[in-house]
Amino acid sequence: MATLSYAESRYKYGTPSWNEPSRFITEIDERFLNVPQKKKSQQVTMKSLHGFDSFEVKSRHAGELEFTPPDFHLRDKGKLKKIGPATMAAATPGTSASGSAADAEAILEGMIVEHERFGRGEVTSLDGAGANKKATVNFESVGPKQLLLKFAKLRIV
Repeated sequence: MATLSYAESRYKYGTPSWNEPSRFITEIDERFLNVPQKKKSQQVTMKSLHGFDSFEVKSRHAGELEFTPPDFHLRDKGKLKKIGPATMAAATPGTSASGSAADAEAILEGMIVEHERFGRGEVTSLDGAGANKKATVNFESVGPKQLLLKFAKLRIV
C-alpha cells in the first residue's frame, strides 16, 4: 500500500499559496484509491489559522478536479501607515543611519570603511566590476568578509 499526499496550502516566498493535487492522480483507477473523508470537527481551516477560508477541491465530474482558491480579505485595514519620502529614504539600499553609503566605485583597496553590522574594517581586495563588484574587508571585530558592494552599505571613514 502506498500513501500519496499533498499540501493544500503552504508559504512560498513569505506569502501563502494554494496547491492543486497532481494531475496524474486522476489517472489512477478509482478501485485502487481509498480517499478518507475528514470530519468537520477534525478539519483545521486556514480561516482558523490565518483569518481566511481554506480552498476547496470540488469534483466536477468523474476524474476531474476543480481548484477554487479562497477570497482574500485584508485584516486590520485601518492600521496601515503611509510611507513618506523620509521613510523611503531610510529603507533605500545605499543609505545608513550614520550617513550616506559610499558609491561602489569610490571604494578602493586600503581604505578604512565602516559597516552598520560588522563595524570598522580595511578593504583588502576588490574583485569584479559594476554591479557585481565585490570587496574583501578585514573587520576589526569579525575578521574578513566578502561583500557585494551594491548591497554592502559601507561608509568611508
